[in-house]
Amino acid sequence: NPLNPYNMVGSSKRFTNITGYAFSLAAYATFDGGQTWTETVLPLTDTNGTVYPSTTDPAVTFDDMGNVYIVALPWQGESGPLKSQSIGMSVYRSTDGGRTWSTPVLIHSGINDDKQCVWADTNPGSPYKGNVYTAWENIYTDNTGNSYSPMNFARTTDHGSTWKGITVGGVDQPAGTAIPNIDRKSV
Repeated sequence: NPLNPYNMVGSSKRFTNITGYAFSLAAYATFDGGQTWTETVLPLTDTNGTVYPSTTDPAVTFDDMGNVYIVALPWQGESGPLKSQSIGMSVYRSTDGGRTWSTPVLIHSGINDDKQCVWADTNPGSPYKGNVYTAWENIYTDNTGNSYSPMNFARTTDHGSTWKGITVGGVDQPAGTAIPNIDRKSV
């Protein structure tokens, strides 16, 4: 936490069904530099009332105001008709250093979303100070069998209240819009 060096937060996935390979997430917070930790199991129901069968792969960052963000991958799990499909990207936020957490906000819907990361601009001299950024792959295969993985992008400029994508021609695009010219073709 840039406002409190004794406050740190981590996250991990936790089995909810080991045979079905299903997970929830837990967040761990310390306010004494790691001497003691609290654990919070994060909800699987988002702000729209959608229940995620599973969620995985947390990425964590603090913004300049001490808010904590966990970007997660809600997905269908290994069982059911939509086996192994992702649901998109969701964000949990804590405004109290990781003591309590919001329900997840689905910032992008996509069955091929994966491999997210998150970071924040906390540089006091930056014109973008306070912005939080996340990026992830959107892995897909075309009709000729070639696999692609463009990089999708989202950012918040208002401490997690809203999320948007890249700006094209002065217009903010939706969260999850692909960054142009960043695509990895697998052969």
